[in-house]
Amino acid sequence: MTDSPNQPKAYDAVLGSQALPPVGGVVLGGLEGVKRRLASTIVEQRIAALSEALKYGQAGLELVIQALHDTSVQVKDAACALLRERKEPIAKLALVLQVKPNNPDAYNKRGASRASLGDYQGAIADFSQALESVSNYAAPYYNRALCQQELGDYQKAIIDHSQVIQIQPNYADAYCNRGFCRQHLGDYQGAITDYSQTIKFKPKLVIAYYSRGFCRHELGDYQGAIIDYSQAIEVDPSYPHAYMGRAWSYNSLGNYNQAITDYDQVIIRNFDQAVQALAYNYRSLAYVNLGNYQQAITNANKAIELKSNPLSWPYNNRGIARYRLKDYQGAIADFSQAIQIDPNYAAAYNNRGNSKSKLENYQGEIADFSYAIQIDPNYVDAYHSRGLVRGNLGDHQGAIEDFSQMIQLKPNYADAYCYRGISRANLEDYQGAIADFSQAIEINPNCVIAYNARGNVRSALGDEKRAGLDFQTAKELEQQQGKTH
Repeated sequence: MTDSPNQPKAYDAVLGSQALPPVGGVVLGGLEGVKRRLASTIVEQRIAALSEALKYGQAGLELVIQALHDTSVQVKDAACALLRERKEPIAKLALVLQVKPNNPDAYNKRGASRASLGDYQGAIADFSQALESVSNYAAPYYNRALCQQELGDYQKAIIDHSQVIQIQPNYADAYCNRGFCRQHLGDYQGAITDYSQTIKFKPKLVIAYYSRGFCRHELGDYQGAIIDYSQAIEVDPSYPHAYMGRAWSYNSLGNYNQAITDYDQVIIRNFDQAVQALAYNYRSLAYVNLGNYQQAITNANKAIELKSNPLSWPYNNRGIARYRLKDYQGAIADFSQAIQIDPNYAAAYNNRGNSKSKLENYQGEIADFSYAIQIDPNYVDAYHSRGLVRGNLGDHQGAIEDFSQMIQLKPNYADAYCYRGISRANLEDYQGAIADFSQAIEINPNCVIAYNARGNVRSALGDEKRAGLDFQTAKELEQQQGKTH
């Protein structure tokens, strides 16, 4: 096992006097011990600590670089001597900056070296230092923006990319990365504008077409997304994500067969196993939507087989297929496996709840819907399912609460008003029930259940004339709908 660079080594000195440490006392060594010695008021101790610092990799090298600013000339000289023997670019650049402290190129290059080592904060400090000397230097702005992206600070990255574009208006990569930042912040339209500029200056940059397609898909422009994904494939037929993206847009349009064709391409082209596993997974879902449940199960099995780190989605897809085949126990087992892999998979809880309903496990069903809602408080289907089972169990007040929450999340959902009206009628809130049925009819004038239910309530209140009109309308709608099926 590789030793941690922060752990004390055999050559570490013991801080303090030469007396033995007390029983239970701590001997401070490792990198922390080096830092303590570098903070000593004794110059000789600081110089001795510099050589030891280099035994601790990049972190130790940074301590030696910091020593170039020591108050003691002797310590500075010792640090310089050690850095001259190093081959790392960061060490060479530190010596350059010692001689020319206002050299923006050196700061920019050292920042790039630090970024390559994953020290993004240190890199940002160097890029900022470079910009103090020259404010119209595009490279440090661009490099600093990339580091900010790595740290997830997209707003600051956007500011820096915008500065780059102001200096170099034709810099395609700055537009592309600014688009990436805007995409991550949910500004899909702004991202599309940036990716379009990228394509203008770099028409063969496949990631720009792919990313613009993704943003268009997120905005519901599935046809536009398909055009972009197709363009990405034309530029680079070996880019698997473009096939996957296009397939998902076809899927969103209900064109499941075309989606399957794209998933086939990913599988045929033998992309890496992780990508192939995703293709089998989504092809499984497409087969579910086509009603070909055996093929859905076969593809889910393949996705599970290929992925060394198990995915939760294939189990969920296989569970849906088994549910549709009325294998409710098998479906529950699959949804449970999906939940075991991802305990925050709200859809798997909802699906398992629906499967338990078929086995009349009503309390288990309610528990699963409640878990789904706890994970995702905006999960409309879970409120709907829980409201129905509560109503069927006679908990009409609980059902009303669920349907009311549905209405808050989806105000034009006619079924929510209809079922809330039924629960209100069961609690003898007849006027509230009539109001709900009327609202359901206003949203969906073809809702037979709402007309019949409102007719029943009006009849119970003695309003036989209007009740008769409701029943007549319901009968006519049933006849019309029967002819169309």
